[in-house]
Amino acid sequence: MAITTEYLDSIRFEIAKQKYYNANKVNAKMEEIKSAVAELITENELLRAELVEIGSTKEKIAELMISTQATAEEMLDKARREAEQIVAEARCQAVSIKAERGAGTQDGSDGLSPRQLEAIDRLNKQLDDFNVAQATQIFRIKQALMSLATDK
Repeated sequence: MAITTEYLDSIRFEIAKQKYYNANKVNAKMEEIKSAVAELITENELLRAELVEIGSTKEKIAELMISTQATAEEMLDKARREAEQIVAEARCQAVSIKAERGAGTQDGSDGLSPRQLEAIDRLNKQLDDFNVAQATQIFRIKQALMSLATDK
């Protein structure tokens, strides 16, 4: 039974002998009220426990998102470092090939051969693809985590 203002307004006690209330009816109503209050207390405790659980779940999701972002940043940094190293090695090879051939620079290409320029372009494209794939993965993880948070 739910305690509402209408319920409380509807409670009436008969006056016995024009001065007193009927004790049995008063006691019966008090038992109904006690029962309803006990139900409300139990429900309130359950809701508080759920609220605490939701709070801890949100904290866990936030920690997971931060960890995911840090991992993604580390992966991107590693990929950038590897790409820079590959480009530096390619330039070094270009310089040595140029020195071996004794040729001059080729049309503003910093002395790189067409084959080396193609390799650099392929590496740059791979790095771009890697960045897009990582960003997509991070976005999907965030969506999944937010979905979990809102489902709770």
